[in-house]
Amino acid sequence: MVDGSPGLSRSTPSQARRIIQTLALLDLAITLPLAFPCTASRFANAIYQAGSLMGEGAAVPSMPPLGWFFVNLAGALGVTWAIVRLIAPVWLLVLADVLCRSVVAALISYYVLQRTVPQFLLLFAGTEFVGACLQMMQFLGRRAVATKNAVRPPEGCTSAPHDSGWLKHALLWVEA
Repeated sequence: MVDGSPGLSRSTPSQARRIIQTLALLDLAITLPLAFPCTASRFANAIYQAGSLMGEGAAVPSMPPLGWFFVNLAGALGVTWAIVRLIAPVWLLVLADVLCRSVVAALISYYVLQRTVPQFLLLFAGTEFVGACLQMMQFLGRRAVATKNAVRPPEGCTSAPHDSGWLKHALLWVEA
């Protein structure tokens, strides 16, 4: 990471970096099998087998080739997203990941509750929610420190055209 970039600087707590990169590694491990035709069907079979071990009697449904294409496409995008976050865990990507995790958790919940996919997948929805919360806590904690350390305009001033130092700090805080 280049100093001055809007990523996790050397002053960022190592805990934030570990959380973000650990979640990216877990995402990589889960999405990598989905990216390839030879492993995606095995992964789907494993999910249904896990569901049957939990008392669900659902059989693996057949899927047309176009469905497998979208599974592989989603896997390839997931692998790419995980690698980008491993290499450059910038805060903008963290916020995007929080949003994506929330959407994925909602989609999983919908398909379990409305489309009769194995309830075992609710564990994945839970991990998505926990991952989103962990990253958001790191981001909000970072914002609290930035706010505490920010230079503010003098009390009672709505603007300070003669001293734009506080504005520069505010812009850096948003950009970081």
